[in-house]
Amino acid sequence: MLILWIILFLLILGISFALAYSSMKDYQLTPQANRIHEHGLYLIRNPSLFNINFLTNLHKILVEDKQIISFERLFKGGESALVVFGSQEFLKPLTDQLSLVELEDYSDINKNLVYAWEVDLKNEETFLQEPGDIFKDFPHLLPQEQFFWQVVIMAGNENEFRIQIRAVFVSNDSKRRKEIGEILQNFNPNMIKLPKDFSSIQILELYQKRSLSQEKAITLKTASIIKLLKL
Repeated sequence: MLILWIILFLLILGISFALAYSSMKDYQLTPQANRIHEHGLYLIRNPSLFNINFLTNLHKILVEDKQIISFERLFKGGESALVVFGSQEFLKPLTDQLSLVELEDYSDINKNLVYAWEVDLKNEETFLQEPGDIFKDFPHLLPQEQFFWQVVIMAGNENEFRIQIRAVFVSNDSKRRKEIGEILQNFNPNMIKLPKDFSSIQILELYQKRSLSQEKAITLKTASIIKLLKL
């Protein structure tokens, strides 16, 4: 009888662990989880200072404050810009350095017009060896079409970040939305589209929350972050 109770106890313990793991593996960390101050979206008007030194210093601050922030490169037609989303209190000291200007959240768009996916790197070392702009083979966008490229980051080990990458293509034309969306998924040979666990609408919602999945986050060096976002 005692052996039976022990087996039953171990079975219950195993099931409980499996359920707990299943519920935690897709847990999304968001800036709101650490919300002490209001959050905001800012245009980086001095992107030339978004460099190795800046990110090295930012890493130290993120470790201390346990913050999650999101850097986003935006394309509309032939134009591009770099923005950052995070705590207003946290970003305040960076305002002069990066010449930040507060914006309305551009991601509040018609959810039925998006084609969205999540991204990983095939090999970081190969990616870092790739010369030039990673967007050099980027397809031509029509004037009203948009492409959002999001890198959500939190501090990892020294000179490393835990990140998650999302991409969103926006077009009124359903045919172009599919055709250009599929081209964009393969615009860089060192990147790979993750298996689609979520619909495009769900990925847009995660984008808007600037969330970071515990399971899908990858660890990258500071130099890789620069390459992913550099204008």
